[in-house]
Amino acid sequence: MTYSRDERRALCALLDETGPEAPTMCEGWTTLDLAAHLVLREHRPDAAAGMLGGPLARYTDRVRNKIAARTPYARLVQIIRDGPPRLSMFGLPSSSYTTRTSGGPHPSGSRASWTRA
Repeated sequence: MTYSRDERRALCALLDETGPEAPTMCEGWTTLDLAAHLVLREHRPDAAAGMLGGPLARYTDRVRNKIAARTPYARLVQIIRDGPPRLSMFGLPSSSYTTRTSGGPHPSGSRASWTRA
């Protein structure tokens, strides 16, 4: 077991527990938005480029919104739980890059650390 795998499993357990409509610490985002964001980041490198802003940001938002609208929440959580594709930068063996770069939606293991009560 790796730290990133443990954190991914804990995050998915919290996503399962809270459901798709729970608010997060990201103003205006629900847990559904967060799940779609994580799936996009790991599975859509074409769209992930706009996460930092700039001219691709609108495209990234459109793709994230489509993912959220077209994919059932439980499936998004399962995709996150299954981990990134092996041939992606997030699929590197023994890498904790995935959880470190996510901004820590589950940094302390407590629900309050990434969702609002």
